[in-house]
Amino acid sequence: MLERVEKNVTYLTLRRTTTQTIATTGTIISWEDAVRNVGFTWSAGTSITIPQTGFYALDVAFTFIGASVTVASIVVNGVIVGTMNNYYGTGTLNRAGAMRHFTTGDTVEVQLANVTARVMTVNAYGVAGESPFLHIVRVA
Repeated sequence: MLERVEKNVTYLTLRRTTTQTIATTGTIISWEDAVRNVGFTWSAGTSITIPQTGFYALDVAFTFIGASVTVASIVVNGVIVGTMNNYYGTGTLNRAGAMRHFTTGDTVEVQLANVTARVMTVNAYGVAGESPFLHIVRVA
């Protein structure tokens, strides 16, 4: 019989509890609450500090009032290292994801930029248009 043993499990789910305006020049999302936290040291704000060197998967869910072209970027140690994707829609069901190798102590932020300034809505987890949430999971 095989037994699955989890070692070095590290994950974090953050959310906002209030709306946030996203500017055309780009806005770093300010997280307000940790829904799940195993292995991270985090307090409210924009930056998440990576606790252990390894590969991490990131998933960001966001919804706006009104349609907009949106660019979601990963910011590491103050530098945009990549764009996760471009989105256009009615404002609902937007997700951006990436996988990246990080080093202990790296700071990670998520930046969104819209063609037209929009307000990011707050929707519960598990409903259509859940927003805004950030999941970070160490995968190796």
